[in-house]
Amino acid sequence: MVYMECVVEDGKGKAVVTAIGQNTEMGKVAMMVKEAREEKTPLQKKLAHFSKIVGALIALICIFIFLGGILRERAFLEMFTTSVAVAVAAIPEGLPVAMTVILALGMERILKRKGLVRKLVAAETLGSTSIVATDKTLTLTEEKMEVSETITFKSEIAVNEKKWQEIFKKKADPDQILLITIATLCNEAFIENPQDLYPVWIIRGRLTDRALVLAGAEVGLKKPELEKKYPRIDEIPFNPINKFIANLHKIENRNVLYVSGAPEKILAISSRVQIEGKQKKLDKKLEDLCRDLVFVGFIGLRDPLRKETKEAIKICKKAGMRPILVTGDHLLTAKAVAKELGLKTKKENIIEGKELDELSDEEFQKIVKDIEIYARAEPRHKMRIIKAWQEKGEVVAMTGDGINDAPALKQADIGVALGSGTDVAKEVSDLVFLTDNFNIIVAAVEEGRAIVDNIRKVITYLLSDSFTETILVGVSIIFGWPLPIAAVQILWVNLIEDGLPSLADKSFFQ
Repeated sequence: MVYMECVVEDGKGKAVVTAIGQNTEMGKVAMMVKEAREEKTPLQKKLAHFSKIVGALIALICIFIFLGGILRERAFLEMFTTSVAVAVAAIPEGLPVAMTVILALGMERILKRKGLVRKLVAAETLGSTSIVATDKTLTLTEEKMEVSETITFKSEIAVNEKKWQEIFKKKADPDQILLITIATLCNEAFIENPQDLYPVWIIRGRLTDRALVLAGAEVGLKKPELEKKYPRIDEIPFNPINKFIANLHKIENRNVLYVSGAPEKILAISSRVQIEGKQKKLDKKLEDLCRDLVFVGFIGLRDPLRKETKEAIKICKKAGMRPILVTGDHLLTAKAVAKELGLKTKKENIIEGKELDELSDEEFQKIVKDIEIYARAEPRHKMRIIKAWQEKGEVVAMTGDGINDAPALKQADIGVALGSGTDVAKEVSDLVFLTDNFNIIVAAVEEGRAIVDNIRKVITYLLSDSFTETILVGVSIIFGWPLPIAAVQILWVNLIEDGLPSLADKSFFQ
């Protein structure tokens, strides 16, 4: 399927319109975004509860003052006016202004640390975050895919700090050369300047494809030269369902099919192993050929973790936040990255997207607290992960960059969009990384907690100030003393004398 408004980078095919409007994939995403509920932030929930308590307390105090004054034979109008004035004075009307100033200054500090907060209340929500669900590529890694090793039935070549071409020339056998040849030809990356030397090539395509093309060039197997030597007759482009690419090439006087893709897929459609150059001649239809293959070997790839990522994950844990890895990569890839990050990698801590699909919401709810790694996860799985944690009362931050991530970003308490992500993802998110770095969310949470602390201080200050007249009048009524302050004086103190000190106080707590 070809989705509307998505950019086609490579591949060949004919497109037929099968749906329009809300029935398109874009339409479905739009409906999911519309249906995703934006929950109240922890601050909004706490303030709503706090307001009810303060309101009830003020009402009781004012009733006490009014009835107490009447019982002591004071004038009805005087006590009514005084009670109303006390109610007005007791309400911390400076709180909204204080909240706005604190949140705005907090947003400014987060921006200095490369995080753009798009919604004012989100600045505080960051301080309440307890679950951080993050993607792997870009957020945790450098997005610099490179070949780490090549494995055939009889040999293994690991790429260390030394130049790989020197190691390959010493250890390479015919199967190793064939392995790199297949990886270079079964490749959808293209070179914009093939006439130049390979170190200055401009290569477009997926990270994996680009890494394989460069690896082949480093050992003398350059893609432009191989394509001239072995012309391509037919192809099956890579897609997420098949998870492999197949090319039929003319090699001397015979046709040979080369297939490259996800390990589990290639092994499933292979019936034999390539040993010392022996191959089977293939002469059937292209689709049928991808069922009885000769397995040649593995190519190991790695995307190095950012230097600061490990420390950021440690800080998350120390701060009481739980990091969760949600990636579309293979199970073993996700497990290797998680192990390096210090996450739990036992069987009960890992689940694949297909396994998640088989679980009901009730079943998933029972095990969600144990899962730290989600492999082969698709954007739709993020919605289930978020809802499952939210139902447990957790505040969830979720990272995403694609259009399909938009519903999950909106559903999360804190939707985090990568700076390199789509405009749709950024539009529905609460926090945007100006650089694709996990450290930003740690910094943002740190600032968010400072905001929460400042809000508590300001509320304490404003309440102690607002209840001064209430306590003074209340004590006078209890002991039968004359009212020490008139209603107009209460309003004067509240509106004029408390105004400027209250505003000046906001900067003190920053």
